Amino acid sequence: MKRKLFFPVLLIALVVAMNSCKLGNDSNYSPRLTLMNPALINTDSTLRMSYTNEGNIKFDSLHVNDTVTISVIGEGFTNNLTAFEYEVTNPGDIEVIIPDSIKTFFESRSDFVKGTLYFTPKIVWMNIPFKFVAKKTSDKVKLNFLLESDAKNVSNLYGLQIEFPVKP
Repeated sequence: MKRKLFFPVLLIALVVAMNSCKLGNDSNYSPRLTLMNPALINTDSTLRMSYTNEGNIKFDSLHVNDTVTISVIGEGFTNNLTAFEYEVTNPGDIEVIIPDSIKTFFESRSDFVKGTLYFTPKIVWMNIPFKFVAKKTSDKVKLNFLLESDAKNVSNLYGLQIEFPVKP
């Protein structure tokens, strides 16, 4: 009797074990944004970066007409990136310059002036050489970035904020 039950019990145990494992290729990873260090100022010197108490990235002070180049890196891991947005809290404080070379990675409905960009399909990683020019003095300029992916069951958004003062 014991031998007759051994094979069916073993088969049931294997079926239960296999069903409890997640063998599917689910892509449930939140996207991530970061900056490549260092940032360049006027293409010939580096800009010191640190973190604020809120976890934002802070640059040392800039001066009017300084040009800053940063590499904004985004990754969706196994998920496709769907959208990338950037926003300046006071748009007159800085002028954002997006290189034409990256425009092929975004759909035609993207608005580079307003900062709403939509990725073409099957993009899982980005590296955007982001440039901006300080236009007027300000105690605190904030530059916000938002990355969106097609992740399910986890957050599909990731935000990053840079802040800095602009001196005369």
